[in-house]
Amino acid sequence: MSGVTSGTLDVIGPDAIQFAGVTYRLLTPDLLVGLSVGQHVTVVWDEREGQRQATKAILERTSMTSLGLGDLAQRRRVLFTMLTTLGFRYPPGREPPAIAGIRQVPR
Repeated sequence: MSGVTSGTLDVIGPDAIQFAGVTYRLLTPDLLVGLSVGQHVTVVWDEREGQRQATKAILERTSMTSLGLGDLAQRRRVLFTMLTTLGFRYPPGREPPAIAGIRQVPR
């Protein structure tokens, strides 16, 4: 079995990492390069001999300020589409500030 899991790193050991209470053995020590406790990562893993073995670790951006304007605009469009598709409803009257903010996509 294999999978992908995301979370905040709790522990980094010489041959394993742990987040959300689950330990992942490292396929190679190179996977630790650039990682530190508290960072948000995505781990691609395979289950071998009853243990999850990380085959890839991807450091994720955690701050919206590190995103470019194109990334932010794309996120706004996706969120607006999701809200529209899901039939988002709000009380009659003034539009909530979050919706007004989403509509202000930079051109």
